[in-house]
This record gives sequence, C-alpha cells and structure tokens, in this order.
Amino acid sequence: MSGFTISRRTMLTGSAMLLASTAMPVLGWAQTPKKGGRLVLAADSEPRNLNPAIVASNGVFFISSKIVETLAEASFDGKDGLAPRLAVSWEGAADGLSATFKLREGVKWHDGKPFTSADVAFSALQIWKPLQNL
Repeated sequence: MSGFTISRRTMLTGSAMLLASTAMPVLGWAQTPKKGGRLVLAADSEPRNLNPAIVASNGVFFISSKIVETLAEASFDGKDGLAPRLAVSWEGAADGLSATFKLREGVKWHDGKPFTSADVAFSALQIWKPLQNL
C-alpha cells in the first residue's frame, strides 16, 4: 500500500471536491474493458471542460463523475461522512495539519500503468493547489 501526507487546508478544500477528483482513473472493478465505443449521456448543459478541479457547472460535474474516480466520496445522506474509493482508509495527524491516505492496490490507469501515491501528489500539488490558491 502507498501513503501520502497532505496539509489540513488542502484536505479540507479537496474534500469538498472529492466527488470528482482530478486525474483519477476509472474504477478497476469493471468487466474486461473494450477499446473504442461511445459514452452517451443526457445533460442539461454542455460542459466547457471535463476538469473536475474547476467545476463551474452541473454539466462538468455530471459527466466527469462518470469518468473519473475519487479518493473518497461523500455519503448521499450527508450523515455517514466519506466512503472509501481509491483510498481505502485515511488518518489525520494529531496536529490537524496533514492526513495520510492508504491507496487501494491493483488500480491501473487506462494505459495499464499502476496508480500510485505520486499520482495523488501530482493532482494535489500541481493541479489542486494552484487552482484553489492554497
């Protein structure tokens, strides 16, 4: 298992966006993938981009939530906190300034490369941090 430490501020900002995290692979539990094909969705607006880090409309969220996977996802009722997705568990530091995530093993990107903590670090430090002014 891989671990990643992230600041509390980044964790709090990112947790609001965990429903559609940036640069995360599709769930690995699907059937054998087929190359090509088409994903057809009906939406009330056309998204200007598919980057969930800068979600500006329901259209972006609706589509990106179908093609990216998050570290964790908020419960539908809002009472059960976060449910694990790419992260199987997480723990906050005693000082409240960082969190450590344990990532699910065996997850691969569309090209077959393994999903690692370096991918999470890239998303947090290179994409989320500048966009969220952290």
